[in-house]
Amino acid sequence: MSSFTPHMDNFAKKSIKLTNYYTEFLCTPARASLLTGKNPIHTGMQSNVIYVGSPYGLPLEHKLMPEYLKSQGYVTHMVGKWHLGSFNSQYLPNSRGFDSFLGYLNGEEDYYGKYAAYSGHAIFDFFFNEMPIKDDSILGLYSLDSYDMRVRQIIQEHDASEPLFLYYSTQAIHHPFSEPPTSMLTDYQYELGSKMRKDVKDARGLLAETSAAMDFTFLNLMSYLQEKGMYENSVIVVASDNGGCSYKGGDNYPLRGQKQTLFEGGVRVNAFVHSPLLPEATQGTEFDCMFHVVDWLPTLIEGVAGVQTAPDIDGVNHWEALMKNFGVSAGQTCYRSEMLHNINVMVDDSSGLPSQDTLQASLRLNNLKLVYGQYEEGWWTSTEFSDQNCDLASYDFGFPPFGYVFDIEEDPEERHNLIDKVDEASLATLWSTLDRYFDSMTAPAAREIDPTAIYAFLENDNFVLPWVSNEDLIDPQDPFMKEMQEENEIDEIDEHSHPDMVPHSS
Repeated sequence: MSSFTPHMDNFAKKSIKLTNYYTEFLCTPARASLLTGKNPIHTGMQSNVIYVGSPYGLPLEHKLMPEYLKSQGYVTHMVGKWHLGSFNSQYLPNSRGFDSFLGYLNGEEDYYGKYAAYSGHAIFDFFFNEMPIKDDSILGLYSLDSYDMRVRQIIQEHDASEPLFLYYSTQAIHHPFSEPPTSMLTDYQYELGSKMRKDVKDARGLLAETSAAMDFTFLNLMSYLQEKGMYENSVIVVASDNGGCSYKGGDNYPLRGQKQTLFEGGVRVNAFVHSPLLPEATQGTEFDCMFHVVDWLPTLIEGVAGVQTAPDIDGVNHWEALMKNFGVSAGQTCYRSEMLHNINVMVDDSSGLPSQDTLQASLRLNNLKLVYGQYEEGWWTSTEFSDQNCDLASYDFGFPPFGYVFDIEEDPEERHNLIDKVDEASLATLWSTLDRYFDSMTAPAAREIDPTAIYAFLENDNFVLPWVSNEDLIDPQDPFMKEMQEENEIDEIDEHSHPDMVPHSS
């Protein structure tokens, strides 16, 4: 993919690459963790993504990154994808700490038309602040062009004497892909992408071309900062929200699995930190310590902005370690030795017998990683693709009782399952650590899609809008959570620290 992302690659070479960086397995959980500094099991975002028409969002009790920064005088802007709830106006970006927002509220949409298919209709989703953008000339513009123009406006009009936080949550490279404008690609990129579409897979070629368009806008972002005189005092973080979806043309090889799995291909992704503020000796180095998406909030809020974070966050502040990172050979100070990937519970009521809760979970403890409740998955490449989509449909009958243990330092590709070989003490420690997390888990906030939502959208010229009023909320601070906790049976899983496992290996 280097042919399609030369500018990002060039800046990454002058940055600190996070070679052991982890995120969440899906979009919504990753974004919730990024902005709260908390694991999804502590925000109720552990079970799935938020779909169009889902009557829930990231609970309001959780303080988000822009809210911390606004208290210190930062101007806060967001551009791109939200995906943390839009059923009620209190859950929209402008109510969660952002001074401005341009983008879309749900998980995916057409790059040009700004719509997604929902309940047999094309439902539009493109907003400036809380106002839908219905101008045909904008709705027909390639979305990355719209975002690029907005980012340029934000930076050019910003008072450089005030601190700025820009959350640039670009749509790229999420499907459904559309061919980008040729102005965003070089001739070689266009030719190579077309060849990939023809010879390999249409989605693969479109993904590559979309990557080139993203790279184009990234270079523009850096140029805007430099032209404004803000670059020298900026910290730029680049990170993916989850592994690629092989079914849609993604490639995580040689890592196992894809988006929506707890294997490395679903949660281990690229990330780097670029800043002229970092000591020159750190630029062009690799940071090999475990770094999790929940760590961005304390690293940036405490380490960069000097703001105290909430005591209940799960993240770790790595800023001091990054400032002293002179390369792996020089020795590194690591502040994280364990990492929860996720815990999820799904009901299996397929047998006609009383329903049974099934468990899916994964955690990393030093070099060992435990995975439970995950189908095998394979090693998908840029020419061999999964036939399984990246959603929970394959788990309609609950999670399977399959167990795996891997030594990630020795086997980062997860090819050797050690579940029958690891010593009992190590296995017991893995399960007891997972059990500790399980006991701290809050009930999922997820709700079934509201069948009345579509009628509200259709009455709003086929645009999404918050369709649940404040008066109809059960509790303005935490709607629906109480009911979810009363209905949820996760505390009734017997002996959840040591479930029966069917060892699986490949």
